[in-house]
Amino acid sequence: MIQATELRPNKVIKLDNNIYIVTKVSFNQPKEARTEVIYRVRLQNIYTGASLERSFKSSEKLEDVYLEVRKMQYLYNDGENYTFMDNETFEQYELDKNLIGDAKNFLTENMEVVICVYEGKAVTITLPTSVILTVTYTEPGVRGDTTGKVTKPATLETGHTLQVPLFVDIDTKIKVDTRTGEYISRA
Repeated sequence: MIQATELRPNKVIKLDNNIYIVTKVSFNQPKEARTEVIYRVRLQNIYTGASLERSFKSSEKLEDVYLEVRKMQYLYNDGENYTFMDNETFEQYELDKNLIGDAKNFLTENMEVVICVYEGKAVTITLPTSVILTVTYTEPGVRGDTTGKVTKPATLETGHTLQVPLFVDIDTKIKVDTRTGEYISRA
């Protein structure tokens, strides 16, 4: 059992005999010190994909779910599902595009990721903290503006667009933070 205060995105819990993954957590700080904190949680059913919002008091106990953690290799996507292969057993697992979320912006073929499995079904994905991707399109930088941190939009090989410094050109390999989606450095 866990308390509501331990809820974080990608945490998996059992609620009303269903298995849910936490997608968003926010809380209301009470004005009076004697009142409990209320956590508003957005949950997604791992089997049906249906979303719901629930509120929990900070003292409420919830049923935690044990997940197997496996290293897997990203193979491909068919538009709806993303397919991964277990590096040890060579079994293939699919994750729905809704469960992938923003991770799709950084996935490249053959990338190693960590997938959590519950009763034979892949339920969450964890990417490396940074990845190296190639810029496929960006406008040429305008010279002369050096007054601050000047950036321009760039499209990556995955189709994701982010802000990069003016010196980054097409075919430049860059390092991107997968948690924030921001440019880190040239690779």
